[in-house]
Amino acid sequence: PSYLNFMLDSGGTANNPSGRCSFELPCNGHDLCYSDCSKTQAKCDSALKTAMYASCIACYKASTDPDRMTHYLRCTKWADDYYWAVSNYGRDPFVNRQTLNCECACP
Repeated sequence: PSYLNFMLDSGGTANNPSGRCSFELPCNGHDLCYSDCSKTQAKCDSALKTAMYASCIACYKASTDPDRMTHYLRCTKWADDYYWAVSNYGRDPFVNRQTLNCECACP
């Protein structure tokens, strides 16, 4: 989403802000969750944060880089920032997805 562009490191992308550890799967899952009629925005946003933390753990757990803890903490900071952004600015996208996928389109 465009509101995340201001947070990107140089060399990063929306799904990989640090250029080291991808949030693509958690972000894709979040997009799908917003389309799930049985979910609330809060549930989707919380699941996103949990999945991004899991990505950070997977990315740096086996690393032999001596700075891996610094990178891990930076990764979780990105996860916290993304969570903050979707929690505070995700209402319209959530409502749009719910409206598109969940309201009756009867003739």
